[in-house]
Amino acid sequence: MASVSTQPQFRYTQPPSKVLHLRNLPWECTEEELIELGKPFGKVVNTKCNVGANRNQAFIEFADLNQAIAMISLLRLWRIRMLRRR
Repeated sequence: MASVSTQPQFRYTQPPSKVLHLRNLPWECTEEELIELGKPFGKVVNTKCNVGANRNQAFIEFADLNQAIAMISLLRLWRIRMLRRR
């Protein structure tokens, strides 16, 4: 009989992490915008913006694993586009 897991299923085999890697962001993205993006899911404890060859990637770390899982679960359902600064 197959075992039933209560954890969400992920595409890759690595265990979930409190740190999320975001990509395809506008190069103008700021750490303040990352914090605002993560606030609905929990406490953001660390961010790093404008990484990668094209400066369009970032990392966001949550205080709790379940907060990171909640954010990535929503991002998998919806495409979130950050508004460009005017």
